[in-house]
Amino acid sequence: MAMATGTATGTATANLAHQAHQAHQAHQARFLVDYETHIQTILDIPSGTHAVNPAKLEDWIVSQQSQTRRETARALAREIVYIPHSEVILRTKELVEQFYTKYVPQQGIETPTIVLFTHRRGKSGYMIALLFYYWVQQLGFQTPHIMTSQFYDYLIKDPRCIFAYVDDMSYSGDQLSQILSKYAIMPALLAKEPFPKLWVGFVAITQYAQKHLATLAPFQDSSAPPNVVNNILAKNPDLANASTYMRIKNPFTIYASRVIPSLRAQLGDETYVAAHVFFNSEIVDCIVYFDHKVADSPSTFMKVLVFGPVPAVNAAFASEMFSKKTNSENDSYQIWSKDNEIMQIRIYDRGKDGTYTTTQFKPFIEGCPPFDEETKALWGQLPYSDFLVGAKFSDGPWPVPPSLFDKTEIRCPQSWYKSMFVSEGGGRSRSRSRSRSSNRNRSSSRSNRNNRNRKHKTRSRKNKNQTRRKRC
Repeated sequence: MAMATGTATGTATANLAHQAHQAHQAHQARFLVDYETHIQTILDIPSGTHAVNPAKLEDWIVSQQSQTRRETARALAREIVYIPHSEVILRTKELVEQFYTKYVPQQGIETPTIVLFTHRRGKSGYMIALLFYYWVQQLGFQTPHIMTSQFYDYLIKDPRCIFAYVDDMSYSGDQLSQILSKYAIMPALLAKEPFPKLWVGFVAITQYAQKHLATLAPFQDSSAPPNVVNNILAKNPDLANASTYMRIKNPFTIYASRVIPSLRAQLGDETYVAAHVFFNSEIVDCIVYFDHKVADSPSTFMKVLVFGPVPAVNAAFASEMFSKKTNSENDSYQIWSKDNEIMQIRIYDRGKDGTYTTTQFKPFIEGCPPFDEETKALWGQLPYSDFLVGAKFSDGPWPVPPSLFDKTEIRCPQSWYKSMFVSEGGGRSRSRSRSRSSNRNRSSSRSNRNNRNRKHKTRSRKNKNQTRRKRC
């Protein structure tokens, strides 16, 4: 019986190894086709076309309808970081140089196998991987194998492998924590193998993410089921007293070409809190955008950068913006803090009387088609708290769903790299490019037609807390 079980296990392992090899070959072949097809287009993308327009930015600031809001908007505007495409290209070159001239030699392997671990196609990290590969070729370094996350754990057993993983930016560090825990730490613990030699390179990183990634919580970040955790604890006696929230020192090297200063440190606590009350429903530590994308609200002040919102004069804000006590579970949540101080923000009140004036939209980024007046008038009818949070909290039929404002199709700068690739599991693809203005008008019109028959589900505050900060 034991021999039969062992044979079956060995066969299953061999089959998975064969599948891993096939997946590796297929992904690498597709990557190389994408490289030959698209790298010149990526290199030729115009740079510096989406800088902040100073006059429009000032208009957005002075249009805020109270002194506190104007002061908050001005302080936030001073911290806007714009990373043009040319900077992305040059900083990716720096990543290649750092990896090949410093990290690889430090591993002391005479004939290493270099593996570039990539995102799915249609993600910004995949585009950065293509640029990374370009600079490897230009600088004459060893050509890497290309690998995706699938079956990644089967490569950690080869001691000659040195891995590189690249992306444009880490905003909170959460996404990378999950990737490292799931595909590098947990497989190694399960197999009782050393951690793989892994180097992670970013074009930019926030100070918060940098600090957050100094340690990892593998059981929690990988969402490992209890049987897997128990198996790991049984194989690793030194972890016998570990909990699900156990944190370990990050065994991998994290390098970033540019570090973005902490927004909280730059603004100070009171202004930092006010900026979130007025302009962002998620706790973030930067206001950053690229020529190739504006990240989601859990990563940056997306709605400020894309829409330039001016809240209505009687928009529903809590009067107590800064408190060390939670006023209620439904309309307060905690600012992350590494010291003993716990701060709370009341984002909005649900018990208002529902009388709203129109929200204004004053975007200030260059190179973006303007919102037409009809669209702005339609959007402005939505209660500001619903717009900010992206969920329906107020009673009454509204002409557009709050979730419309989270769609990447209506953002500018647009994520042009998405349309280059056929999507893989969760990505997006479009058969033909459409202008931002056209996307907005079609989305608004379609939402207006369908809104009467659509019932938008309200997201509870509890669920929102559980999903906060899931972006990169």
